[in-house]
Amino acid sequence: MSLKEPPEAERAVGVARLAVLYDDDGHPVNVRIAEINGGYTEIVGLSRSMVEGRLFTEIFGDTRVPDADYLGIYGHIAREGGEASFDTYFPLSGKFLHVYAYQTGRDECTAVFTDISAQRTGEQALRDSEARLRLAVEIAHLGAWEWSLADDRVYLSPQWKRLLGYAEDELPDQVETWISRLHPDDRDAAQSALQALLAAPGDTLQSEYRMRHRDGSYRWMIARAVADIDEQGKVQRLIGTMLDVTQQKLAELRVKEAAQHDPLTGLPNRALIFEYAGHLLAAAGRSHSRGALLFIDLDRFKPVNDLYGHEVGDRLLKEVAQRLKSCVRHEDLVGRLGGDEFVIMLPYLGRGYTAPTVARHVLDAMSQPFCFDGLELGISASIGISFYPLHGSDFEILLHRADLAMYRAKETGRASYRVFTPELHNRADASQNVEAQLRDSLAQGSFLLHYQPVIDVPTGRIVAAEALLRLPAGDAVGPDRFIPIAEASGIIGPLGEWVVREICRQQAAWAGEGLPPVPVAMNISPLQFRQRGFAQRLLGIVREQGLDPALLQVEVTEGALAERTDEAAAVLHELHRGGIGITLDDFGTGCSSLSALAALPLDKLKVDQSFVQRLAHDRGSRAVTEAIIALGRTMGADVIGEGIETSQALDYLRLHGCHAAQGHLFSRPLPAAQFADWRRSHAAALH
Repeated sequence: MSLKEPPEAERAVGVARLAVLYDDDGHPVNVRIAEINGGYTEIVGLSRSMVEGRLFTEIFGDTRVPDADYLGIYGHIAREGGEASFDTYFPLSGKFLHVYAYQTGRDECTAVFTDISAQRTGEQALRDSEARLRLAVEIAHLGAWEWSLADDRVYLSPQWKRLLGYAEDELPDQVETWISRLHPDDRDAAQSALQALLAAPGDTLQSEYRMRHRDGSYRWMIARAVADIDEQGKVQRLIGTMLDVTQQKLAELRVKEAAQHDPLTGLPNRALIFEYAGHLLAAAGRSHSRGALLFIDLDRFKPVNDLYGHEVGDRLLKEVAQRLKSCVRHEDLVGRLGGDEFVIMLPYLGRGYTAPTVARHVLDAMSQPFCFDGLELGISASIGISFYPLHGSDFEILLHRADLAMYRAKETGRASYRVFTPELHNRADASQNVEAQLRDSLAQGSFLLHYQPVIDVPTGRIVAAEALLRLPAGDAVGPDRFIPIAEASGIIGPLGEWVVREICRQQAAWAGEGLPPVPVAMNISPLQFRQRGFAQRLLGIVREQGLDPALLQVEVTEGALAERTDEAAAVLHELHRGGIGITLDDFGTGCSSLSALAALPLDKLKVDQSFVQRLAHDRGSRAVTEAIIALGRTMGADVIGEGIETSQALDYLRLHGCHAAQGHLFSRPLPAAQFADWRRSHAAALH
């Protein structure tokens, strides 16, 4: 079950789905908050990540309070059924709430919280006498504080001091006690937030900062405060709470670090490379310093994979990563773009330490044999070099120019390096030829769509298909080559619209042949996704073609959502409202904020095939895959494992609750007619 957000006018209504835990005698002992809506976060003043999946006592302390026995009420309803309602005061947000609870499943109930503060009297007395007391008594893990501006008196609760490792009488109740313990990097922001609350007392302060603990370490705190104003609108005092969120912060950092590093080699991945490069180039521009980018592509790597399998290929890539790191300084960056492509960024160059010098070290390191279990493998590397600011101050440009130089190194014998020169632009004729072919194919409508089935893991039935774009039959140029050219040449938009129309046409053709309808997914380029009016154009084509929107799905990557998150979310919500299904592709390879993902209308998550294909021998890939399946279950989204090539991988996904699977184990991508035949034979085999 997934909680629905109330209309904008009803956002003061909070909804929480609760799982009640019982002891062996059937008595309720705790409540786990399974899922909440946005209104609940406003009421409690805590984010989803700090509430969902956690025990009630971990967040709010004792569940039995003077005016309501939450645990007893929820426990009775979840086990026995029925419903109940009561009023209570919620000190964390200073609100009076009406609570209505009802059973939604065995040992589960849903509670609806309505803000009735405006209907209650005695608010001033409660703010003066009860807020501080209830914060300290009812929510023991929160540190409360109060600052009276009229006489500059400060109150720091015993719990506030315990959060920093001190007894009640060991710290004075002074503003300086707080300021002096703020992390130097956070001090200005924290004090600015406080001044902003004083300037706009109708707002609520919420900020995060680090504070020095008695043991010398720094702990992450989240602070929330409100201003108490008199009848003239003057601030009389500030009342707030402080909560230690260090463990959550460390968990977020671990997740981010995992998302920014290649799971195979441990090197920074494409997302982190681009982030690092942005900071580096900005700093280089300010200091007028010089640096270099080395683009490294392995020679003869594909035959190793083909002859000895992916496991040997993976071991080879790991060893390559270690050798590359041994060729550079500590401050240089070695990263993996993907496949057998690596980069080295040199932040600055000095006498005796030049890009060609590093390139020669890399070539020497790669020339040594790689030995695994009696195998002795030989590969080499081709390297392209670009310099900044000489060849550009934008990372995309520098990468492209180093890429051109690398291809020149391959053309002239491999196992060598080349520095970018303007003449290399003239060697990009092949790209221009592909662009011309794309334009001709678009004008003639001669592109092809191949379809690959998505299979329901428990039943084996086909539940969807993915449409994959191909150039006319017989052409050797694959999508990994022509899609970037289509993006660079500006024809990705018309090309995407052709794909939508062709899917609509093909769906109608299959229906005419008597095939049951299944949704077809299309991949959306990040550039296409960011084009103005994209959602309106796509929905307009679907309506024009008369296709049921439920039979079309779009797949977007984390990279497409990484920038301008609010705009990306608006596009997805517009598509979803129009009936289009949303799938997040290649999940686990980017660095998405989980809180941002939770706000998106995602129907499906695809586990990237780089994790799936290493399930048999890589513990990290198994951990990431299981985490994504669990996250999908929490978000109410189906999880698809892609790149399934072995029955062992399928069995693993089935065991851990993955909903659907896609890969060559079932079928390679097929032209429309062959795909229809495959569907018929597959359906017959199931019966």
